[in-house]
Amino acid sequence: MKKVALAMAVLLAIVGAGFALNSAAEQGQALFDRANAASHLRSPQFSPYELQIQFRLFPPRHMPLSGMYDEIWASPEKWRKKIAIGDFEETLVRNQTSQWRAQRGGLEAPEVRELRAAVEQLSDLTLAVGEEFQNVRQERKGKQECVEVRAIGPLKRTYCFDSSTAQLQSIAWLGQHTWFADYTTFGSVLFPKHMNATGDSGPLWDAEVQNVSHPNSLEQSWFARPPGSEPFVSCTNVRPPKAVKTPDPSYDPELRRQHIEGSVMLNVEVGPDGKPHDIQVVHSDNPAFYSAAYNAVRTWRFKPAMCGDLPVAVVVHIQTNFHLYR
Repeated sequence: MKKVALAMAVLLAIVGAGFALNSAAEQGQALFDRANAASHLRSPQFSPYELQIQFRLFPPRHMPLSGMYDEIWASPEKWRKKIAIGDFEETLVRNQTSQWRAQRGGLEAPEVRELRAAVEQLSDLTLAVGEEFQNVRQERKGKQECVEVRAIGPLKRTYCFDSSTAQLQSIAWLGQHTWFADYTTFGSVLFPKHMNATGDSGPLWDAEVQNVSHPNSLEQSWFARPPGSEPFVSCTNVRPPKAVKTPDPSYDPELRRQHIEGSVMLNVEVGPDGKPHDIQVVHSDNPAFYSAAYNAVRTWRFKPAMCGDLPVAVVVHIQTNFHLYR
């Protein structure tokens, strides 16, 4: 009899957990839907549009850099995005089934990548493939509703919304917080006038929306192939890369002697050849840990991400832990 009672208790616990998960998914999607209803730039009701953003980056140990982001959006099948900062410039164009990338200058700074992600989230708030809502909670005495999203493995991203207006106020991810403020009416859409991001070491970037407007006409030359560009592929259902060779990082002898532990989080671009090509630190508990993690991860090898039968480059997040087992 005791065994039957125990089995029933376990069954009820599993069923209860299922109800909680469905509730979180429904609540999270409802928050996303409310935010999109007010600030969805890419909705058919608002498109076409032009978005212009002036921004500043605050790279570590360097002077701030100023740049511009310009986006012309006609539809999901026709758009143009350009970003320029210092000697770096990149133009992305889609025209029906063709997509091109023209780039000059150095490597894209990680802050630029995060700024792009923030603009994408604001323009069309949606979950990526493989992500799921996990928890919804109220904060600041009910003035905010926050939803946790499981992103990659144990990693989570947290979105917080104003409870009364449903406006997106912040995104927290990998020790970085992105803030959205001063929502302003542009035509029929509310969009934040100011955005900024901070990390463990201080400010990362800030941005001011200069303009959101409907162009009087769409010049077809805007969506032509840019000079010097190369075709590129974007997928809505990329199969992620799989690590096949992952040597452990070395442990600094002095840190080991002092029993100092920690972790390092890296953004890594895994190329179509399965090799790391652009390794950027997101967070490191100690500079010595970062050096060791960097030197180890650059020797890692992967089965590349796949878009159908085509290997493609993707950015992945890798965490290396330095723990002493006693």
